[in-house]
Amino acid sequence: MSVETETRPSRAPLLEPTHRTHHRHRSRIGALSLVFFGWVVPLLRVSWRKQLGEEDLLPLWWRDDVERNARRGADLWEQRRGAFRHIFWQTCGGQFLLGGVYRILSDACSLGQPLLLRSFLSDFVQDPSAPWWLGAAYGAALVACSFFAALFDVAGHFIGSRQAVRTETILKTLMFNKALRLSAASRGAFGVGDVLTRMSVDVQRVSDLIPWLHYSYSPFLMLGVALSMLVTQVRLALVF
Repeated sequence: MSVETETRPSRAPLLEPTHRTHHRHRSRIGALSLVFFGWVVPLLRVSWRKQLGEEDLLPLWWRDDVERNARRGADLWEQRRGAFRHIFWQTCGGQFLLGGVYRILSDACSLGQPLLLRSFLSDFVQDPSAPWWLGAAYGAALVACSFFAALFDVAGHFIGSRQAVRTETILKTLMFNKALRLSAASRGAFGVGDVLTRMSVDVQRVSDLIPWLHYSYSPFLMLGVALSMLVTQVRLALVF
């Protein structure tokens, strides 16, 4: 008597459909749409017609997938116990540096506006023989600086929000795994409320801080550049 065994098809990796869906969605998005956030327009049109459901939401970038980051964070924690900075650098290092570049570019565009205005006053306003196109060029440059300052600021904050999602996913996974390994005595000492607070409130506070990390040093850079520009303009009169 032969027993037939049911052969189940090999299941595809869990992350592969998300990766494919992401690339199919990204294939319909151009470079300008990514820069100006035009990919949100279809979602806004759907929300205008009806209430949004889960099926209407856009797929996550595959690098922001919750299950992928949870597994990767747990694996990295097993390799480097007690060093969350290494996990953060492995998962968000490149995006964190890119967000810093956007922050510096936004500040540079903001600082470029008074310089352009000073040149506009000296080269165009105070010179009656200056051609009209020079004033138009300065005006266009001022508008461009203002536009790109806002654009780089929003892009940097958007990247920081993506890092916050990854960080929140990894921290909650690590806290959940730690809660499963607690002994009965440790659970009695901490209490359920303390564990839930650490997994929800504390993790949320850390993830909310991520998009604003670059603002911790950005004002000091702008202050240093502004003071150097001031010293260049007034020379020793600032000292006396």
